[in-house]
Amino acid sequence: MFRLMRHPLALEPSQRPEAGGYASFVGRVRAHNEGRAVVGLAYEAYDELAMAEGARIVEEARCRFDVLTIRCDHRVGELAIGDAAIVVEVAAAHRREAFRACEFVVDEVKKRVPIWKRERYEDGRSDWINAGTARPVAGLTESGYYERQQRLPEIGVEGQRRLGDARVLVVGAGGLGCPAIEFLARAGVGTVGVADGDSLDVTNLHRQSLFRSRDTGRPKVDLVAEAVAEANPYVRVEPHPLRVSAGNADALVEGYDLVLDGTDNFETKYLLNDRCVSLGKTLVQAGVYRYEGWAMRVEPGHPGGCLRCLWPDPPAGVRSCADVGVLGVVPGLFGVLMATEAVKALLGLGDSLADRFWILDMLSMEARSIRRTARPGCPACSRAASSPPGRAAFEPIEVTPGDPLLDGGPWILLDLRASEQGSDRPASQWPWASAVPEFADLRPEVRYLAVCAHGVTSLEWTRRARASGHLNVWSLRNGATGLDRIGR
Repeated sequence: MFRLMRHPLALEPSQRPEAGGYASFVGRVRAHNEGRAVVGLAYEAYDELAMAEGARIVEEARCRFDVLTIRCDHRVGELAIGDAAIVVEVAAAHRREAFRACEFVVDEVKKRVPIWKRERYEDGRSDWINAGTARPVAGLTESGYYERQQRLPEIGVEGQRRLGDARVLVVGAGGLGCPAIEFLARAGVGTVGVADGDSLDVTNLHRQSLFRSRDTGRPKVDLVAEAVAEANPYVRVEPHPLRVSAGNADALVEGYDLVLDGTDNFETKYLLNDRCVSLGKTLVQAGVYRYEGWAMRVEPGHPGGCLRCLWPDPPAGVRSCADVGVLGVVPGLFGVLMATEAVKALLGLGDSLADRFWILDMLSMEARSIRRTARPGCPACSRAASSPPGRAAFEPIEVTPGDPLLDGGPWILLDLRASEQGSDRPASQWPWASAVPEFADLRPEVRYLAVCAHGVTSLEWTRRARASGHLNVWSLRNGATGLDRIGR
């Protein structure tokens, strides 16, 4: 349980005789902070949110570790030097689990629970400090961290904000997942979920770049969270210590905007392909074999189709890296490529691998790009059964300038740039809607083209409209910059 307390905290040793391990932590008010003498402090909390998030953390610890009982109490109000500010107690089946659960709760409460403290100093000054945010090192600022990236005109402050709002799930914290996670975090993707049920093995170290030899035996998701916190304190990792299966895939994928598949077996790759297509989520996949690798992107509704359009069933007899070996730099390269494709998808930048299967042989340095097309009757991405008569089963939901589809009409442009409403719009012979209608108000005899700054918000809006049964809406790829090349 998690409690906010307004009276002195005390240890309450567990009375569970079957517990093989017991761990406790007491955090006290210190008499100094970075060389300044502290004479007292006060804690204030947003009670409702703090209680909810604290309870969530305790429940996460209960699920992740073999815990019998767990308690976390946090003081609010005025405290004196030496007073206990937080007490965590864990009784578990094993000593190690008790220690790890206790450490997890302390770290997560500090990062996530909306509790603020005001320290009073000997010189008469006082400072409010948000204890609910990971504290970066002295001199580090968020604007400074992303300064060089934001100089790119295609990104800027708005693009960086978009990355910060994004939620990306990486399945597999291995040779592909580690570099993908690191560069997503360094790019500023605000929330990175990591799903992996393994612990670090010594055979992983030559290619899994986030880990250190001293960490063997520990769960990978814990190690990833620690590494990302060190690399970028402005990014949040959501660890999922599990193997993705048919029973949990939907619940896991639904919570994210985009999924990266860094797994090393085709069973999971096909599962992720099917679930992402079904749920309308962008999927970036890659795989490696000895000295070569491949990458592709699956955009539900795109004419490039999905993994099953290439191979209806998982290939037989494909051996894993554990069997045939792998050069460590190969998954590293393709993990970075996966992160690049994910960032491009989130920002609507450049061309994508949504209709290509890209292969690179590291020994010959020969690259091949195989054009992909949706396969009629594909059990994953075919929409023939739900399409009205005369409608192509694999009709794309994005259009680009020059697409023959744009020659028809009538069209109405929908401006989704909420922050820019009222600003000058690019010229077009097509009318702009006075306001973005609700899905129920879309007129079936009109074609709608959704437009935003970079083509990302409009793509998501179009997916939701299509899912609601409105098949007469499209998204303009790459956003408003393309309007000067159509309808003029």
